[in-house]
Amino acid sequence: MLVRHYMTSNVQTLQPKQTCREAMHEMRRLQVRRMPVLEHERLVGIVTLSGLYQLLPRTPAQAETPEGVGAEERPIQQIMATPVKTLQPNDHLEAAAQMMLAAKVSGVPVVRDGRLVGIITESDIFRAVWQVLGEGGGVRVILEEHHQSRGGQPDYTALLVKHFCRLHSFMRFPGPESGDLVHLRVVGSGTSALVDDLAASSATILSVERST
Repeated sequence: MLVRHYMTSNVQTLQPKQTCREAMHEMRRLQVRRMPVLEHERLVGIVTLSGLYQLLPRTPAQAETPEGVGAEERPIQQIMATPVKTLQPNDHLEAAAQMMLAAKVSGVPVVRDGRLVGIITESDIFRAVWQVLGEGGGVRVILEEHHQSRGGQPDYTALLVKHFCRLHSFMRFPGPESGDLVHLRVVGSGTSALVDDLAASSATILSVERST
């Protein structure tokens, strides 16, 4: 799962000399929460809606004051976030999620050879996770592997072949205790027998859901 598969490619941008008022107008019109700033096609900063809300006047009375007028006419090059953290199109979504969590941001521009080619947001990552966890037919099985068991981890490939099942999605992540939690979505004629074999292996079945 790569960044380029889920990023937004048609990215609206701003220029450094545009005013904060213009930036706010564009974000509201486009219904976006962040916009990259380009100068001579080079990414030089990013402006966020939350940053503008902190700076700009919040009432008509405040907007009429000298301070309010000055804030609205301020060029965004004075308030944009820089330097900008970026990703490459072939970076994994895991790298995007790690960067957003570490930097406490909800979107990251994507560049190739120094040029902006897209932007990926937390909503894009949620969409990718949903495609893995939520979409598709067949049977969804959530189980906990027991690392200390003599049998070791179940041989999922062998079980799939044995029961004429096809793997739709697979995810493993650390469990709250000693083992790993595994999400499986499988389709095929032998899903019931597959679940029975998994239950008899070195794993605890936590949930089985069949799509209708």
